[in-house]
Amino acid sequence: MPSMVLPIVHFDLAVIVGKISRGVDLFMVLSGFCLFLPLCKSAESIKKFDLRQFFSRRVRRIVPAYYASFVYVTLLPIVLVALNRLAHKPARWQPLPSLFNVLTHLTFTHTLFPKCWDSWNPPSWSLGVEAHFYLFFPVAVIGFRRYGLRFIWACCAVSTIFLAVVCRLTENVPLDERMVAHLFWLGRWTEFGAGMVAASWVASYRSQGRTLARSAAVPMCVAGIALFLAGACAPTNDAVNVVILSVSGVLLIMSLSVGGLRLRWSFEHPAAVWVGTRSYSIYLLHFVTTYYLARTLRVQGHWPHLRVLAFEMTVGLALVLFVSNLSYRWFERPFLQARAPRPRPAAPPGNGNSGNEPEDSGAGSPVSVPAS
Repeated sequence: MPSMVLPIVHFDLAVIVGKISRGVDLFMVLSGFCLFLPLCKSAESIKKFDLRQFFSRRVRRIVPAYYASFVYVTLLPIVLVALNRLAHKPARWQPLPSLFNVLTHLTFTHTLFPKCWDSWNPPSWSLGVEAHFYLFFPVAVIGFRRYGLRFIWACCAVSTIFLAVVCRLTENVPLDERMVAHLFWLGRWTEFGAGMVAASWVASYRSQGRTLARSAAVPMCVAGIALFLAGACAPTNDAVNVVILSVSGVLLIMSLSVGGLRLRWSFEHPAAVWVGTRSYSIYLLHFVTTYYLARTLRVQGHWPHLRVLAFEMTVGLALVLFVSNLSYRWFERPFLQARAPRPRPAAPPGNGNSGNEPEDSGAGSPVSVPAS
């Protein structure tokens, strides 16, 4: 189910119809949910949390496709300008990002600097915040081991208070500086922590074989949608709004995960799963692909706005899926696939090996790796 929600959140189609651009807040809730759910399945799962394995997987999951998208976003306007000039059409070269800008993005520190947080590929600002979450996530796991959900609730409370204070202190500062203060990981932990709380509740329901009654799941889903729309349409990005969006995410996750709603089948459809596995690449590439497509049609083709919009929603969407599929095949799947050594048969007696000490054969067999 979460794998299909991610591309919807990333693509943020609501911007087109309602100027709503807060889908990424729901994504942060889903991120905390997807990362924490496997650890909540049992007491043994949370005890077996491997710090090295966690960071290794995060790097393999995030970095290759992200770096590839950096090259794509940088080269795409250069190629388009070159093609237009070859066709004897006017086109201006765009300035390349500064070395400092490149370094901050490659190190996921761009959200710490006012001039860099959205200067390259605007949607990528959330990756800087996600990287902060990953650094604190092991601390949250350790706190959960010792104190349970009380530790997560406490972290959410601290985050909410921090964001409320920051919003108050930055009311009259320039937008870039205000956004950097808001996008510090502590200011957004409420959303990620809410996802962890939802994961703990879902795991508890599933371990006991329980489901939410339909009479509770339907109102919960409706309330989640209503709260999300209320939070997304709000003119300000304050602490109260973040709490509203966090609660909406929890309600939607609970109703869809353990509510037994018929809507669940749509997230498990093969087409939905296909899109879901490519959601990260869609998130990285959708904005710049559709932006330059629309700009080319308006400036070079002199197309009216509605015609450009219709083209974006059809050919543009297909183009995004195409390049995202290439990114997934080349820069995501190869790095996520792992190989485990095949077990060797017990050695016959008399060869010096008791069979209790397996030898490395150098061969391996593929094992499946989840997408989240």
